[in-house]
Amino acid sequence: MSDEILHLVLARTGESKDGIQGLSLFACRSNLDDGRRNAISVARIEEKMGLHASPTCQLVFDGAVATLIGGLGEWLLASAEDALERAHNFMEWTCDLAYRAAWARLKSVAGLSNNPERLRRLAGAVFG
Repeated sequence: MSDEILHLVLARTGESKDGIQGLSLFACRSNLDDGRRNAISVARIEEKMGLHASPTCQLVFDGAVATLIGGLGEWLLASAEDALERAHNFMEWTCDLAYRAAWARLKSVAGLSNNPERLRRLAGAVFG
């Protein structure tokens, strides 16, 4: 577990008639800058079907200090930007993993792993 937890919280900042436009995204830390605990409490543990290895609960943030992410009512834009950044990071990780797997396969097929001189010559030919 971590000493610090960052909660991303959707909270209604507009009228309920505004629908999803009345929601804003906040970042709420479990500890304040002065070391005190933020006003976050557990209301109840969820009774759920399915995966029990990942427990969930209902949290109450009344009086908690939080930071607005984006502007009021712009939670969807902030969420979309976050999703795009996560997708980009995942693609970079996947490409890096595929490159490493292909390089390891090439080294084993070409017998480069046991021949450092041959590996240096190949690298020189490829990278100049």
